[in-house]
Order: sequence, then structure tokens, then C-alpha cells
Amino acid sequence: TPEGEPVAWPEATLALKDNQDLYETYYKAILGLREAAGRPTWSHQLEITKKAVNLLSRNLAAQLNPTQADLDAYGIGTLNAGISNGNAKEQLTNIGRTLITTARAFKLGLTNSVMIATTDIGTGDDQFTDPHKAFLNMTQLQAIVATFGQMFNAFYNDLAASPDPTCQSQSLDKSVVFTVHGDTPKTPRQTDAWPDGTEGNSNWLYVMGGGLIKNGWYGGIAENGSITGFDPTTGADVPGQASNVTTNAACAAVAYAVAKGNMARVTDTFYKGPSIAGIVNKP
Repeated sequence: TPEGEPVAWPEATLALKDNQDLYETYYKAILGLREAAGRPTWSHQLEITKKAVNLLSRNLAAQLNPTQADLDAYGIGTLNAGISNGNAKEQLTNIGRTLITTARAFKLGLTNSVMIATTDIGTGDDQFTDPHKAFLNMTQLQAIVATFGQMFNAFYNDLAASPDPTCQSQSLDKSVVFTVHGDTPKTPRQTDAWPDGTEGNSNWLYVMGGGLIKNGWYGGIAENGSITGFDPTTGADVPGQASNVTTNAACAAVAYAVAKGNMARVTDTFYKGPSIAGIVNKP
């Protein structure tokens, strides 16, 4: 390389197929010599590290990096002209690129779980990250919402175009479970300065459960500020019930969708509460 330019030695070394195979063989040999290698309690963890090394020894940049066509489809090749906030532009671009790579990783069977942070707390931005002033610029707010919609549509279009590696009879969009949740949702009753506090300290969880979770909205906050929970066994509203009462049931419903409708897996390991038949569908 020209004098003074840094050399990415690990990347350059693993670019050679012989080096990739040698690195993987060396690592697995080292694991085999460990005292814990033969212990059943360690077998799962060791298998995970072996698979990780196999991935590290391969250059997957071409398969995972977004193309310009991807960026355009997700609405981040050229962001909506209505978005003027610099932090919003950066965060939306990061989220979109992550969704593109996630779809590609799912197609390749490289992972079955991805967590994405939508904001970077601590930036001081009050229009996007902590959007107390979001409603002061309706043009920008609507453009941001439209961009999110375009991203999610493109994400599911990508998933629909590929079979699920774990179930070839259906496409990925039918098997991926998508959840959106946060710590402090803002009140739905006031746009001025959009306060953090929700009535009854309510929280909520949005889920796309591949048909295994019943459609609809369970519980909520009325226009007059009263709160309503729900009975997970029947799905019926329960006036005055705080959301912390139904948190475990809501999370169990997500686990049920992830387990593809296998309730035994959910109750054996994660959930010991009342029946959630009122909010889930049988497979």
C-alpha cells in the first residue's frame, strides 16, 4: 500500500480462502483442547462460538451491504425533502440501512433475532430523538412518519421475496415477528410540548405476530384520560387496569408467536400466568 496508509491486516488476511479455513480449523482445535470441551453443560456455548468463527472467517460484505437500489426502495437514498432536522436524517438513514442488512441476514440464515434502537438518547434533539416539539413542524413530522412507513413496507417486501430458511414452505414475511416498544411513550392527549407522562403510567406494545396474535388494540387511554386494561384470557376490556398488570401476558403473546404457536414452550420456560387465549390465535 502507499506509504503512510493503514493496512487492515485481519481483513486482508481473512480475504484469502486458505487463511479462512486455517483460522477456523485453528480455533476449533483450541476449543477441543479446553478442559470444558467435553462437558455437556458447555456444548451449546462452544457450538455457538464455532459458528461465529465460521462467519468471521468469511467475507459477507457483498451479501449484507445495502445497494443503491435498496437505499432508494427504503426511502433513504434521497430522504424526503420535508425532513430538515439533521439528527432525524442521520437516525432514519441508520435505521433504514439496518433493516436492509437485517433482511439480507435473515435470507442467508445468519441470525434469527435483531434488536434495533430507533434513537440515540443524549443528543439533546427535541424534534426526533425526544420529540417534545415534533408537532411544531407538521411538514417534517408527516415526512418522518411517511419515511418509516416506506422503510417497513420495503422491509416486508424484501422478506416476502425470500423463503424462510427454517421453513421452505412459507416466505420470511409470514414467519418474522416484529415488535415495537419503548420505555416512556408520550401522552396521546396533548401535542403541546408533548409530555412524557402517560395517564396511569400506561405503556404499550405493537406486535406483528405472523397471524398468531389476534388483531386489534387491547386496553388504551380514552379522550377523557381514563385508562383501560384487558383480560388476557378473554380479550375483554378491564376499566381502570394499569398496564403493568398485563405486561407479562403481552410478552407471553410475543413469545407464543416466536414459538410458532407452541404454548408448551412458552409456559415451560417463560410464563406462569393466566391463559392468554383471548389475545392469541391457534396455529
